[in-house]
Amino acid sequence: MHPLTNEIIASREWRMRELEDLKKVGILALNTYPQKVKNQYYRMCIPYIYAHWEGFIVESFKQLISFLNDLHLDKKLVRNELYAFSLQDILKPLAGK
Repeated sequence: MHPLTNEIIASREWRMRELEDLKKVGILALNTYPQKVKNQYYRMCIPYIYAHWEGFIVESFKQLISFLNDLHLDKKLVRNELYAFSLQDILKPLAGK
């Protein structure tokens, strides 16, 4: 398999293990708690899960952009969206924030 693919798979597997641990905590540690506390825990898990997967997407996309940059492709061969994303560090100061 390609090294880029291996890096992305390794990141996904690490995140899956983290989420499995989160699930185990919910099942094991909250077993004796009332349903209200369990529901609160599950609601708190939603941002954690979202952040984990958002991090995976961003990290994977950055790895892909880095790989494509290393290929030194002609700009005409790269989709506009990918090219624009690769310029985000250059364009960030223009955001005004």
